[in-house]
Amino acid sequence: MLIILLLIMLVTTIYLVFRRKDILSFCVLMICTSFLFIFLGVITTIAKSGGYSKSSIRFLFLDKSIQVFLRNMPVTFGMIGYLVAIGRTIFPYFLLLLAIECSMIVWIRRNRKNLIYILSILPIIYLIYYYPPIFKHLVSGRFRLLVFNIYMTRILIISYIVVAFIIILIEYFSITIRTCKKEFRYIVLGMIGLTSLYSLYAFQDPAQIYNMFISEYISMGSLTYLNQEMSSVGYISTFAFVILFLIIGNLGLIRYTNINYLEYREDVIFKKKFDNRSMGVSVFAHSLKNQILAAKVMDRRLERALNADKIDKDKLYEILEKQKGLHEQMIAHINSVYKNINPGSVKLSTVRLSDIIEMSVSRFLKSDYDSNLEVNFDFDTKILADKDQLGEAIYQLLCNSAQANAENISLSIRQERLYYLISVKDDGDGIEKSKLKYVFEPFKTYKSTTENWGLGLYYIRYVIREHYGKITIDSTAGKGTEVQVLLPKYLEKNE
Repeated sequence: MLIILLLIMLVTTIYLVFRRKDILSFCVLMICTSFLFIFLGVITTIAKSGGYSKSSIRFLFLDKSIQVFLRNMPVTFGMIGYLVAIGRTIFPYFLLLLAIECSMIVWIRRNRKNLIYILSILPIIYLIYYYPPIFKHLVSGRFRLLVFNIYMTRILIISYIVVAFIIILIEYFSITIRTCKKEFRYIVLGMIGLTSLYSLYAFQDPAQIYNMFISEYISMGSLTYLNQEMSSVGYISTFAFVILFLIIGNLGLIRYTNINYLEYREDVIFKKKFDNRSMGVSVFAHSLKNQILAAKVMDRRLERALNADKIDKDKLYEILEKQKGLHEQMIAHINSVYKNINPGSVKLSTVRLSDIIEMSVSRFLKSDYDSNLEVNFDFDTKILADKDQLGEAIYQLLCNSAQANAENISLSIRQERLYYLISVKDDGDGIEKSKLKYVFEPFKTYKSTTENWGLGLYYIRYVIREHYGKITIDSTAGKGTEVQVLLPKYLEKNE
């Protein structure tokens, strides 16, 4: 059983290393490494201790030759025990670091570095304490010190794990975005599964491996590492427990890791499909197209007015004035796009979010689409953004809803932890589930290809990513679409 567990943990660790390359993945890597140390030490201890029946050896090692190989490895019990001590100590530390990395609590984010240093003090002290020569020198003839440190280590482990779960659960229940909550659920499941496995050996003192014959451990009933035969029911129950939580833990972490890897792979694929050097020209053309479509709406209104039984000159002048304003806006916008829209041109500065929203909404209303627009925005704040580019992206989202035959469009903004959530929701045509994963691809469109080129969402995604944000789309065919944009908050030093 343990040899299988060891191999699965090894494969998981290698997988995580190749899939993710950030602080979170490093914490997960160290958690998996702690398991490798613990179980490698335990299984080697069992192999060297001997005294097991053939059925037990088969259950633990699969084959007698594996036990013989481990038994003959040129390592001392002191080395084995300290390997277990390292794994046992670093698991709760990196579990807590993982929770801190995931947390959006402002105080934790601001003091993250100091917390990491402070939380590392006790684990370092205990790693020094468990170093075999130092340990034997300190506890020799000092039974009370031995017992005291056993219980203090358990308190340390429990405290770190409890605090980690408190932080992670606060984060989980604070998330209101369905897709984000679903992704984060895998982290929670992973932590539950791995912590349940860790609990198998978490409360046993690893020093017993190189102090196995002292009477204090026997009197305390702490020789779990060295327990001999279990009944077949005990073996089966332990095996089922381990496999269950191993699956929960690893699948949770792998699933969460895979989500981020797929996002990275999408970026690579999209860049191959669309050379960044042509970004400026293409988005320039796409923006021009939207202005022309708005002009076509005015043309149809003018045509209806001219074909009416009785020509209303006032109505004609009204349409003409709107067309003049639209043409002036088109020229001004073309100049703005020409100057600002190209790869690497996103220049972040402190701007008011309300100014960006008002600019996008004003442009949309002047475009004279027939959709009703409702804006829910009851607070104002500053953000780091490129006003022209972000305003263009939000305007494009509104245009997309109108072009999807939406009668009603709502634009709302709310606070989501350390982010602002911009939501554009409509009751238009919607998108089939099978097509949702392709909507961000350049030149991919499910609208009329004579008027739509499939660049809008690709451009919007590009702008949001340049603002260190995230965009998600939730849509149902025939019922409408909701696009959610997460943008990080801009916090003053005194906030």
